[in-house]
Amino acid sequence: MASDDYGQNIANVAASMYPNRGFGGYCATGVSNILAAATGKPKTSGNGCDYANVMRGRSDFAEYTDFDFNSMSAGQIQEFLKTLPAGTVVSFGATAKNQYGHVMIMDGKGNEISDGTNPIGTYYKSWYSSMSVFTPVA
Repeated sequence: MASDDYGQNIANVAASMYPNRGFGGYCATGVSNILAAATGKPKTSGNGCDYANVMRGRSDFAEYTDFDFNSMSAGQIQEFLKTLPAGTVVSFGATAKNQYGHVMIMDGKGNEISDGTNPIGTYYKSWYSSMSVFTPVA
């Protein structure tokens, strides 16, 4: 599924750049900064919900589609996210509750990192309309 060293490097860079708990509302900026620093590729722009399309344009990640967000419970989504390898990028679609969506990088230890570091929660199902997963392959 993933290139372990490449993904671990991304997760390590993410943890060093955003070690503090909490979010500041700039998840896409945080992920863009992390990926640019870890991979040397240019920063991107957009919101969390735009990252599915951003990631589809990258050759160093592959989209993972072996799940069905709509049929998963909140707990199942949480457990699924905990299994994703370090460096995996996850993008959530926008809803009326959150018009910007969300994007995060998995650290492989049960945390998500964007513009802060937090344990993987159960709120994703109620806050977002879809989930796209991209694993590192470089």
